[in-house]
Amino acid sequence: MLTLAASRLASARARAAALAARRGEVVRAPAAAAVARPPTPARMEQQQRTAASASDTTNPEDPALQLVQYLVLRRDLWRLGNGSNAENGAVGTPSNPLGWPLGPLVAQGAHAATAALTQALSSGSEHARRYCSAENVGSMRKVVLEVEDERRLRAMAERLAAAGVGHWLWVEQPEGYATALATWPAPRGEVAPHVKKGKLCKAVVGGGGGGGGGEGDG
Repeated sequence: MLTLAASRLASARARAAALAARRGEVVRAPAAAAVARPPTPARMEQQQRTAASASDTTNPEDPALQLVQYLVLRRDLWRLGNGSNAENGAVGTPSNPLGWPLGPLVAQGAHAATAALTQALSSGSEHARRYCSAENVGSMRKVVLEVEDERRLRAMAERLAAAGVGHWLWVEQPEGYATALATWPAPRGEVAPHVKKGKLCKAVVGGGGGGGGGEGDG
């Protein structure tokens, strides 16, 4: 019985093919069902890299997203002037009582930057980790600003604290006066609005030149 049924089915197919041929039609076999295959390990790894890249908001071409550490110095520490340094407790040298030499000025900025970075890393800041990563450590961005005196430096620290921006105010001991401030590494756009009262530090140490407005990378 099965043999007879198979024979009849074959005959029916042959007649249908002959009829289609006379009509100029093409008879195609049914398409095989697509078979889903699991992704290969290499494909899965590529998908993960693509997802990670899409979730990374750091676009080096967008200045607002560039990781930056701001340093803010007191201009009255190096400016020769009317004695405002002495009023603010600045320490000079016998030959230059109103202005600091270059070495101590650099040290104050380094103290503040190191302290801020150490604090950020110990607090688990992802921005700080990326800022110090092997691929970025040779191209760190820093912006050095200046304010007029200690009062303005402390006022800036208060604004940063109120805005929740991580920073370190370096207070020289045992004298107890603030000399420099450094922010945690963060996207420029998140920090810049809170340090806009600082001027770009362009002054010549030992001279009376002041800083201009805006920012600059160092």
